[in-house]
Amino acid sequence: WEEKHDIKIDAHELLNRCEEYDHPVPAEVAAITAGVDVQADRLVAEIVGWGRDEESWSIDYAVIPGDTARTEVWNDLEELLRQTFPHPCGQALRIRACCIDSGYKDAMVLRFTRDKYSRRVFATKGRAGDLPIWPRKPSRKNQTPFFIVGVDHAKDSIYDRLRIEEPGPGFCHFPLGRDLEYFEELTSEKKYTIYRHGFPKREWRKDSSVRNEALDCRVLAYAALHALYFAGLRLNAECAQIAALVGRYEQSNPT
Repeated sequence: WEEKHDIKIDAHELLNRCEEYDHPVPAEVAAITAGVDVQADRLVAEIVGWGRDEESWSIDYAVIPGDTARTEVWNDLEELLRQTFPHPCGQALRIRACCIDSGYKDAMVLRFTRDKYSRRVFATKGRAGDLPIWPRKPSRKNQTPFFIVGVDHAKDSIYDRLRIEEPGPGFCHFPLGRDLEYFEELTSEKKYTIYRHGFPKREWRKDSSVRNEALDCRVLAYAALHALYFAGLRLNAECAQIAALVGRYEQSNPT
């Protein structure tokens, strides 16, 4: 057998392109999602704004410390997910979907999400292989739904976008203030192609010296966007509507 891998994305290059947003939520953002990774002593969440052709803006990256077997840390997460974000259109946007990884503390995640289905706060479990990013229907555990996220295709899309160097379709924006550790986590995996008897098999592997929580959060936030697509979101159409609202608001509120 033979093994090859993709060239690793440079975390320093991503750090160097951090920018100052002209508004906490830039005018181009039409939809906001969140992804939450669960560890023993903390929850980690990224909030991402999405614009035309999936150009994205990382709005917040929060570490919520606390024992995830206890309710206090989950109450803090609920407060985070209920916040709204002032937008240059004059309205406040809310988080429209959130995916929480249940691979570690499934009982706590299922308990937290059980009564939040209507808010699109979903328990999820990542699975490698040739699976869609968002499934056609949920799985269930103790009558509580959870969703299998096809993490390989999600990572393919995210890493393709991180390699885009100019703003526009698919480009990933990051705010000033992110540190190098965040980008090291975001770029902590590489895709390997293994040829056995001439047939390729692709798999993602993590650098054992680096955590990958930032990548997991981005995968989950992207899966939440796909959950919105499944529910009928037409992202580019909403971007056009938001742009019209921003224009009207600026005309009626000149600086």
